[in-house]
Formats: sequence, C-alpha cells, structure tokens
Amino acid sequence: VPGATALQCDACGGYHFDPCCVPEVVDLFQQEPIDSGIGSLVLTALYPFVQQQPNIRYWTDDLEAVDRSCPIVDDLRIEFLGRRSQCIFDEDGTCLLEPTSVVDALDSIPDVAIQPDPLIAGLASQDVGYHRWKASLEHTPSKRLVLQVELRYEPLLYEERGQLLRLDLASRLKSRSRRLSDAMANDLQLEVEFMRPGTLPAVIV
Repeated sequence: VPGATALQCDACGGYHFDPCCVPEVVDLFQQEPIDSGIGSLVLTALYPFVQQQPNIRYWTDDLEAVDRSCPIVDDLRIEFLGRRSQCIFDEDGTCLLEPTSVVDALDSIPDVAIQPDPLIAGLASQDVGYHRWKASLEHTPSKRLVLQVELRYEPLLYEERGQLLRLDLASRLKSRSRRLSDAMANDLQLEVEFMRPGTLPAVIV
C-alpha cells in the first residue's frame, strides 16, 4: 500500500504508522476493528498516495498484536507476528504459534538450513536468507504441534546434538509465546522434528 510506512518506537518497542495511511487491526472472525489483542492488519491509503493507487481497507493478511500501551504516542502500538497463513491456530481461534517466534528462536542456531535471499544473491553470504521450517497442528493420536526444522546436515549423524537442540528450541518457543506455553500446560504437546537437507519445500517470499 503506497504510503504505508511504520517505524519502531523507542518508547514502547512497537510500531506506529505514518499519518499518510490509516492502519486498522481487525478481529480474525468478526472483522471489526480492535485496539487490543491479535488480529489482521488492513490499510487505507490517504492523499496524495491514494491518487496513485486507491486502497481502502486493503487486507494485508499480516497478523498483528495491537494495544495502546505506548507512553508517548496516542495511537495504536502494533507488533508484527507474521503472515496469517503461516500461523498455527487452535480450534477456538487462539494463535498458538506465529512465524516471528519461530524465526527468533531459530536465529541463533547455526545448525538450521538457510534459503538464500534471492534479492541479495551474490551481494551477501549464503547464510543470509530464510530459515527452512514448517509447522502443523495434528490431533492423532493426541493433540500435537509439530515443528519440522531442516538442518544443514543429516540429523541421524548427530543424534546427541539433536536431543540438545530439541530441548533448547522448545524452551525458546515457550519463552517467546505465552499462548503456546499455556496450551502446553494443558493438553498440547510440542514435537520438534529435524529434517535432512533438501527435505522441506522452498520458502515462498
């Protein structure tokens, strides 16, 4: 959306949008604006950008956490959680796992396979790009959130290393997502599966 620029706020750590557009975060089911909680971001471009390309309540499919906790700006404080299509939702609509939590958890683990960013191919290290992972919610034989992570090497060659990584990754995810931690305290099991190189589909960017 033209003019839709958001800058991170030093005071609250969230993002505030430029006045040239109107951001709204809407409920995932009712699609009504909310000012607290988790919803999808819609954007409306204002003058002069609307002359170039009219966008009224453009649905971005981005999942955002929103509130009004900023101590200095009387506006929505928005935190990007990731693409809605990549989030894992419980039956009641609760977002159990969002891409930003997974990426943050994987970021400091050098074992994870990286898909190079095509936009900077040849300009940066092959280690600059996107982590290769996939998550799904399964209900047989029990309720399980399965996180598949592709490694740079054959997992069977380093089984002891894999066990340590599973515990570390599960701990990282629980610390980053209160919703996931609460679900695991009830009936949800988190399973981390490490995959050999080239197993998971390419990341769509």
